[in-house]
Parts: sequence; structure tokens; C-alpha cells
Amino acid sequence: MTIGIERDLEVERTLAWLHGIAGHELLERLQDAKEHFTRTSSPPAGSILWPDPVDLLPPADPASGIILQAYALVDDRRFFDARLGSRYIPFLKLIGSALPTLHLVEGTVDRVNKLLEKKNDHPEGTLLELAVAARYLNEGYDVRFVPESDKRSPDMEVALGGTNIQIECKRLRPSLFERNEGIKVRAMFAKACELVATKLAGVHLDVTFAAPLDSIPEDYLRCHAEFALSRSPIQHEWSDDFGRGTVTQGDMDGLRADTQDTCLLVGPKLFRLFTHKIVPSQRVLMGVEGTSLEEDPRYLDNFTSVALLSWDTENPGSVSTRARHVRSKLAEIDAQLGGCHLGVAHIVLDAERDAAASDLRRDRNREQIRTFQFKSRVVSLHSHYLLTHTAETTSWTIDETADYASAMPEQLLEDPRLFVDGVELGEEPAWHQPAPN
Repeated sequence: MTIGIERDLEVERTLAWLHGIAGHELLERLQDAKEHFTRTSSPPAGSILWPDPVDLLPPADPASGIILQAYALVDDRRFFDARLGSRYIPFLKLIGSALPTLHLVEGTVDRVNKLLEKKNDHPEGTLLELAVAARYLNEGYDVRFVPESDKRSPDMEVALGGTNIQIECKRLRPSLFERNEGIKVRAMFAKACELVATKLAGVHLDVTFAAPLDSIPEDYLRCHAEFALSRSPIQHEWSDDFGRGTVTQGDMDGLRADTQDTCLLVGPKLFRLFTHKIVPSQRVLMGVEGTSLEEDPRYLDNFTSVALLSWDTENPGSVSTRARHVRSKLAEIDAQLGGCHLGVAHIVLDAERDAAASDLRRDRNREQIRTFQFKSRVVSLHSHYLLTHTAETTSWTIDETADYASAMPEQLLEDPRLFVDGVELGEEPAWHQPAPN
């Protein structure tokens, strides 16, 4: 018997709808996605470093990995990852909120088929289009998807009170620079994990990198961990040209006390118990070894070695490069909406892992949007900054900060956000809010 994490009627509705359109083939693909998740959701042999969430998606069929998160939420928790769930569940839930009306929209089935194509290497873009259509349906608009063709055209058209509006959606991907920074930090931390595993130790590394990451030696973290492990008690603080940080003894006793009669998921609760801290989950890597639960190897007890890393970068070049603006996307939007009567765009971006880069990126985007000379009749532009979290008290968490720029006297949507059913955090953007517990 399988057990889900929570009952969510909108997500269940979306799943049933997708299965109804895709048929038995989707069940077969989900089975393959489960097998991939099982193979990749624990450290490989000889390592204690737990995987990056992107590795949990089947590389040849990412859409099936996305849909698997919805299935896992409501039916089988063994395949749920809160990092992935927080990224995808909000969109699937929003789609479900507009069903069955969304199914009757012209062009919807074709758009679902595109979402589920194995060769679609960016299903998040199509997922956004379906979610935006649901958002406008929920506010009373008539919606139709514009058929895709070789010619530049908008994603959809909405109408209300005799006014037709063409809409273009853009879901930005993480840049190659961002991905390479993450890969470099994982590679450095992997060497520290190897050392901690051989020493059967438990340490927390908290590091802020000051130099460009590609200039930092691969054994940088290992060397500092090795120095800390040579001291009793384990305590090391440093500052040099590459960065600054601390290595401290983690609370192994706290982990053992919490798992006397149960197991512990490698996740935010483990981090809090071990470090007595709560930090944004985007900046955490975990190396953990113990006895795995047979039913779900991600749950451990009898911990033998633990290495946790919280990290950040303050190098000006890194901050500036990650704070890239959307000018090229504005040009694409202008071309897609070239023949429209009234044009609207929704751009969805991931907030950066640190506040400095997020603030700079938002300021740059606002300036580009303010000064861009549209040739088309774009009258409204929504920028949606999304920040996902893993937390102890919720199965998935996403914070949205929405900017709205318009030449129209009234807003098209009563609330400029995509996700309007959550708790409002205040005037400050999501990346200035404390990390949720």
C-alpha cells in the first residue's frame, strides 16, 4: 500500500486530466521515472554526498519527472522531493484550479501534448503557459491558445468585455554560469565529504566565497575541514583571498536522540538539528551516512558521518553575472507580439540564492522594461520572481514577488501574482524574508 504526503484536490484533478489525454503511455513513462528516481535519489557507491535535485529528473524525459512529483505528493511519498515539488506543484495546482473549464479551451489538448513530449527539453515553459491560461480563466476571461507555427505568434489570446488581448509567456532557465558555480561548489564539497567519511566525523562548514569560484582550488574546503578535524574540540575560523568561513562540530547527539525510535529524512530537519540553524535551502549541500530505511533509503538512523555545507558568494563578478537582465527576452516578446492589437507578457524568473544578486537583477530588469522601445503594442508586462524552499512544516513552499508595469488604466488581473492563495509576507521581496521552518 502506497501513502501520499497530502490530499490536494487540484493536483489530483490535474493528474487525472493529464492521464485522460495521454493515456496508458504516461503510466509507462511514470514507471520509468520512478525507477530513475530510485537509482539517483541516494548517494552513489563510495560517496556520502546527496544528489542535486536536477539529477532526479530523467534526462531523456524531464516531463515525466515533473508529473511524478504530483503523483508522489498525493499517492506515493517515496518519490517526492521537496526541492522539485516546490518548483512544479504550484503550477500543477493552479492548472487544476481551472479544470474542467481549461479542458474546453481551444488548443489546450495540443498544449498538453507538447508539455508531455519526451523531446521537449523545456517543459517548464509549456507548464507556465497552461498555468497562465488557468489564471486568466479564474478571473473570468475567455481564453484560447494560438496554434504554434513557423511564424512568430503569441502563446494565447484572452478576451473580456469585447477586448481581445494577446499574451506571451517566458520561463527563464538558470544560466550556464549559475549551473557551473553550483557544479564547482559540489565538486569542492565532495572532497571534504570524502575526508569526513573516513574520519567518521560530524561537521558543519559555513562558507562565503570572495573570489571567482573557478579560481578557487578544488581541495579548498577539504583543507579547511582537515585542519578543523585535527583540533579538539572541532572549531576553525578563517578568512583569506578565496573567502571566509567556519568549520564547527555538529550535533550528532541531537540526531541520535531524534532517531531513537524512528528515522530522519535527509532534509531541513536534519540540518536544523545538526547545526541549530535555519538557512535558505538553495545554499545547502548535504553529505550524510547512516543506516538507510529499506522502504525509502532517504530516511536514515545510526548516523556515522555527517558533513553539511551552507554557502554563499559575494564576489562582485559573480553577483553581477547572475543578476542578468531580461532585455533579450523583451526583444523576443516584442517579435512574438508584433501583430497584436493589445499585448501582455508574463516573465517568470528564479530569484537568486542571495539577496544582493536578486536586488541587482530586479533593478536591472525594471530599468530595461522602463526604457525598452517596443515596436509592438505591448501594454502590460508582469515579472514573477519565484523563490522555492524546503521546510519542515510544509511539503512544498514557493514565494512569489511580482512586478507589474502597464500603460493601461486598469490591471488585467486583480492581483498581479500567479499564485494568489498563499500568505502575503509584506512589502519586502521574498529573498529578504527569513527562511521558513
